[in-house]
Amino acid sequence: TAVSTLQNEPLVNVLAAQAAQLKGDRTAVKRAFEDMSKHTETEVLGLRGLFNEAKLASDFATAAALAEKALALNPRLAWASAAMLQIQSTRKDWAGAAMTIANQGKSGLMAKDEANRKRAILLAAEALKVEDSDTRRALSLAQEALTLNPALVPAALVAGRTQIAAGNTRKALRALRETWSRAPHPELAETVANAKSDSDTEERFERVRDLVGTDENLEGAVALARAAVMARRFDVARKTLAPHCEGQPQSRICALMAQIEEATDDKGRSREWLARALNAPRDPMWVADGVASPRWTPVSPVTGEIIACEWKAPYEPIAIPEFAPVTPAAVPALASAQQTQPQPQSLPRPPDDPGTDADELRG
Repeated sequence: TAVSTLQNEPLVNVLAAQAAQLKGDRTAVKRAFEDMSKHTETEVLGLRGLFNEAKLASDFATAAALAEKALALNPRLAWASAAMLQIQSTRKDWAGAAMTIANQGKSGLMAKDEANRKRAILLAAEALKVEDSDTRRALSLAQEALTLNPALVPAALVAGRTQIAAGNTRKALRALRETWSRAPHPELAETVANAKSDSDTEERFERVRDLVGTDENLEGAVALARAAVMARRFDVARKTLAPHCEGQPQSRICALMAQIEEATDDKGRSREWLARALNAPRDPMWVADGVASPRWTPVSPVTGEIIACEWKAPYEPIAIPEFAPVTPAAVPALASAQQTQPQPQSLPRPPDDPGTDADELRG
């Protein structure tokens, strides 16, 4: 009776699991965790153990189900919530990951501001994912993301494109302009320019000029110059780019200037700008954890964590100047100090080494 009572004691299963792990007996380990999951006192421990076993076996469907079951028992379980988020991100289940983030914010596992920021990123990712298959849902997701973060460019692009496709051009332009005012991006300007399919180049130019306004930022200048080139307003394009041509302009500035000079029949100047473009600073790209990509991403390509992908120039190595050797003549203080220092006396040249005598070694 004592033995049977001991066998039914839930904590005995914990010891059994530990013993099986030390022996490397995976079957016994799994059985012990299954037994633990049947008792209220050890259910969560059993689920965590089974979750780890499922991960080791690369059975991610079972792992996700176990983590979800553990969260249903206790929404504040950090390991289960983190595990769910990792699995959902790996599967690109952005909608599920957004829900997990929302639950983390509600349960206190994550600060509310951080949860809102990350949730907006995931909602935008899901909107991009379903844009071609379900435009109504894509628009709803994008608008929700923009409510959380009005500067989220991918969300604004989805909202703009879907509204334009639905014939709601005015609403689309409002959303695009709102995000442009916070985070200028060339795709926003391009979407604004093409908001009406029957527009000619002059109308597109006017829409971009209205978008850019009096802003003197680089993205505004590039967007307006591109629209001006398309409308063959080369003087406007040249004047717009002039403040950004000094020093070391980006490659896209050089390419635009080359295009302008080519269109105005100055082949020599066009070739000069193309040559400058080869060694110009790199154009902006989407950068996450130091990795640059032409496409926006909701997660870090380095860690897999949900991260804010930034539109900026990729990392440029810092040029280290080559220094000439320091000589006394180059540094007056060093030269004067050298003059005041006593110079070493010349020693007589030592005699040639006659070698070591064998008797000296013995002595």
